[in-house]
Order: sequence, then C-alpha cells, then structure tokens
Amino acid sequence: SSPSAAGYEDFINQLENSCSYKIYHKLYPAIMQGDKAEASIINALDNIYKHEHFFDAVILIRGGGSTTDLMCFDGYDLALNIAQFPLPVITGIGHERDESVADMVAHTKLKTPTAVAEFIIETISAFHSYVDDLQDQFLDTCRHIITHNKHRLELAAQKFQPLVKQRLLQKRRQPDEATKRLSFVMKSYFDLQYRLLSHSKESLLYLVNKQIKTNRQELKFINSKLKLDTLAFLKTKRQTMSLLERTNELTNPYHILKKGYSITSTNSKIVKNISELNTGDVLKTQLASGIITSRIEHIEPNK
Repeated sequence: SSPSAAGYEDFINQLENSCSYKIYHKLYPAIMQGDKAEASIINALDNIYKHEHFFDAVILIRGGGSTTDLMCFDGYDLALNIAQFPLPVITGIGHERDESVADMVAHTKLKTPTAVAEFIIETISAFHSYVDDLQDQFLDTCRHIITHNKHRLELAAQKFQPLVKQRLLQKRRQPDEATKRLSFVMKSYFDLQYRLLSHSKESLLYLVNKQIKTNRQELKFINSKLKLDTLAFLKTKRQTMSLLERTNELTNPYHILKKGYSITSTNSKIVKNISELNTGDVLKTQLASGIITSRIEHIEPNK
C-alpha cells in the first residue's frame, strides 16, 4: 500500500482496534496507480521475498478509484508474481464492480482494506477455536493412552514380580530396597510424562506415543535380560556344584587308597616320618581292602 492511503489507515485501525490478538505487520510502500505502479508493487514483493520466513501472508490494498486508476492491477508481470509468490496474497483493492487480474490470481480477494482486516481477524479467531478443540482432543486422547498403558504396566509388573523376587534373593539383595527403587523409577517416569504434557501442546501426542513405544521395548528388554541373567546364574551355580562334587570325589581318601597308597598309624597317630617310630611299636596299615596290623622289629632309615 501507499503509506498515505486512506485505505491503509482504515486497514490498520480495524486490525489494531477491533482485534484481541496481537498481529505484527510491516508496510512495504508502493505506488498504487500510474505507469510506475506495477513495477513498484513487484519491487515491494521482491523485498518481501527476501524475508518471507518472517511473514504468514501478503496484503495488497488500495482505497478504490476509477477504472483507469486500477489498470495497473491487470498487468501480466504483476499477476505472474502474485500467482507464483510463496506466501498467500490477499487483495483488497476497494472496487466492488470490476475484478482485476490481480484479484483473480490472488489467494483471497476482498472488496475493501477494512474487509481484509476483518477477514484476518475472523480467520485467526476460527483457527484459535480450532486449536482449542484440538487441545481438548489431544488431552483426552493422551489421558486415555496414559491410563491404558499405566494399567498395562501394572499388570506387567505383577507378572514379573515373582521373577524379580527370585533374582533379588539369588543375588542377596534386599526386596524392600528394590521395591523402593522400582517405585521411585515409576514415579519419576509418570512425573516426566505429565511435565511433557504441559510443556508442548502440539508435540504432546507424538511424545506420548514415542514414550509408550520406548517403554514397551524396555519391558521386552527387561524380560529377556531377566530370563538370560537367571539362566546364566543357575548355569554358573550348577557348574560350581559339579566342580565341587568332582573335587570332593577326587580328594576322597578311599579313592587314593584304591590307587595303591596306604595310611600307616601307630597309637592312633598317622606316621609321617620314620623318626617317630621305635622298635616294638605296633603299626596299623590302612589299605583300600582292609587293615594290616604289624610290629616293628627293625628300622632302617633311607641312606
């Protein structure tokens, strides 16, 4: 718009005085009639294009005029720029009877600048109501999902409880301490979910579904790991018991005697050195097949 146009002033007044929303706007001035008007408007669009990520829409307004004054809005180059512009272009040129080419290719055409302002306000209001409805739907859906999955987690916890207790007993851990840790983890998890709910309305459903999927994977992982750890623990204990039984069997004196060894004792004491014996001592020699009793007549030490 031209900064001095009455239509521009009407547009701003309607936008700022009749709207409860804060709408940020910036004027890109252009000549709105005459031979230079089309090039001036295209130049303004080029300047907007450099900062298109700042804006949601482009408003092209003028406060009416004669047919000859509005001929610049029928130019091919202007129509091409409007039709290909990445942002929606809304026109409010101010003529009720005639329709310009710019109106035809615009995203939305309205009669006056004031009507454009009213259209923006109504669109924002409708979108706000739509977002409120989505918010309610998101919250209801997420509450249902959380309640449903909380119930599933409780059922899963009940099923895993015997296995968990068995593992805790095997590792000599205190059940009360493990229960407190489990309760703390569960409470932290649900606290995190409620904080995420209040943090972002738009990403709420995505985060909940993602967390639920993660929890399912964690439960499957815990179940598999618990089974594997239990089997590994039992296997280790069986191997240890087998080794102890084998060691006990190998160290049994009976098996040593069967190999040809014997145990000699005198006066209920095992003889370990010949210096402990005297001539005339009574010896008892334990063999695998029985006991031999003998008396010493002669002692001959090794040379």
